[in-house]
Amino acid sequence: MALPRLARGLAAGWPDVGGGRRVDLAGAALSRVRSAPVARALDFISCLLVLAAGLAFARGVQALGERKDLVAVYLLVVGALCLKAATELLRPKAGDA
Repeated sequence: MALPRLARGLAAGWPDVGGGRRVDLAGAALSRVRSAPVARALDFISCLLVLAAGLAFARGVQALGERKDLVAVYLLVVGALCLKAATELLRPKAGDA
């Protein structure tokens, strides 16, 4: 049962066996990102990206109907990248359990 206790200790920032401290990558330097106004701004940007993706997909399908293949492929790729960016913004990070 010592292993879970050691893991909890390391997570709490206890000194490890080497004498150093555990590095918290999402610590004080990124604490501003977790504030409510910043989270709301990220949600708003994500919503805009989803709307842009929907618009790009719709225009891409319309361009396919007009036989403008290069424009259609470009718009469909832009839509896919907008969706990917929106999901990356909303995805919880590793330390946010």
